[in-house]
Amino acid sequence: MKRGYNSLIIDLNDLCSLPFALLPLRSSGVQHHRRLSHALMKNFGRSFFLLGILKILGDGLAFGGPIFLNKLIIYMEESSGSEQKDRDLRRGLLLSSILI
Repeated sequence: MKRGYNSLIIDLNDLCSLPFALLPLRSSGVQHHRRLSHALMKNFGRSFFLLGILKILGDGLAFGGPIFLNKLIIYMEESSGSEQKDRDLRRGLLLSSILI
């Protein structure tokens, strides 16, 4: 570094020789084909998969809300049925509304 700073490097022979491991012939055969997708999956894959599962659950609950509401309206219009079915429909609508 001092030789370069003091402008003592004039020719290629003034440079230091590279170690054997860094020679171009040695390092050209050791190339690994690494992919960006593999590196991203290795580093961030778990969190993306967990967020994907949460997204699927949220979308499913958002889809289920109107279905529960439709069933509840049909049940109320008929006004014949058990209280258990009424309770189940109200709970399903409540859960789909809260968990979205």
